[in-house]
Amino acid sequence: MLSYIWIGMMAAAIVFGAVNGSLEAVSTAALAGAESAVKLTFSIAGPMLLWSGAAELMRRGGLLTALSGWVWRPISAMLGLRKAGRDLRENICANFSANLLGLGNAATPPGLKAAELLGGQNKRSALSRLIILNTASVQLIPTTVAALRAGYGAASPYDICPAVWLTSGAALLAALGSAVLIGKYAK
Repeated sequence: MLSYIWIGMMAAAIVFGAVNGSLEAVSTAALAGAESAVKLTFSIAGPMLLWSGAAELMRRGGLLTALSGWVWRPISAMLGLRKAGRDLRENICANFSANLLGLGNAATPPGLKAAELLGGQNKRSALSRLIILNTASVQLIPTTVAALRAGYGAASPYDICPAVWLTSGAALLAALGSAVLIGKYAK
């Protein structure tokens, strides 16, 4: 559906550009936008590759398993899970870790795997809380946003950290509160 919307917007731009006699301006803007998109993609790729590589090294070195043991208790309390297998625990912890580092794209694969495992175990409450917590996306290091800011020339791309901490903490509290309320009244 989204592809149809984009095609419709591009067609409308071309039609209005032709009608107004500014088709050259439309094509110039399209080329400039494509060039800007490629530059922006490369400015984001560096930090994402760095942190994704660090996470993979942690996983291969066994550090992720050790860390998942330490952070599992608060995460399992937020999700309402009492027991979980190693695969589920590691995927949930990897998902939360990537979100904490501001790497939403890197958080997606373990999040989907954890959702698949929770769905297979018929733990709908934990699954809905996982989705809610991923939507809240608590971030300690807003890597992607900082990379975008750096790509656009910000002098201090990480100066937004206090605002990110405040808003993501508020989003977490609101998400958990709504999950508890919905869980109480949905039965």
